Amino acid sequence: CSSIIYFGHNNISNIKLFGTRSKSSVPFYGEPVAKDVVRKLSAFQRVGIALHSATTALADPTRADSVAALGEVTGHVALVAMRDRMRSDPTGRRLLKDKPLVPMIDMDLLRRSS
Repeated sequence: CSSIIYFGHNNISNIKLFGTRSKSSVPFYGEPVAKDVVRKLSAFQRVGIALHSATTALADPTRADSVAALGEVTGHVALVAMRDRMRSDPTGRRLLKDKPLVPMIDMDLLRRSS
């Protein structure tokens, strides 16, 4: 049985990894899914994931998995709202129509100026 030493909060403890193995060959997260198969989440599942991810991300903003999950389930709603606001504004409509490219040099100048 392998173990690691954990250094944190002024204490050292041994944590056992891979202590017990399941007899099942199925991973704890379920059967693998083919890359081309996309499973749609129900509205109830999306709300549940959004609430859980939001509370976890607010409690610990370094949890990138929660921030990413929140973006995954709420991103479509945010993008549709942004597109609708752009369509209602003359400049936004022009940007949506022209689809201008922003060169990386312009992005560097913007970063330096702020």
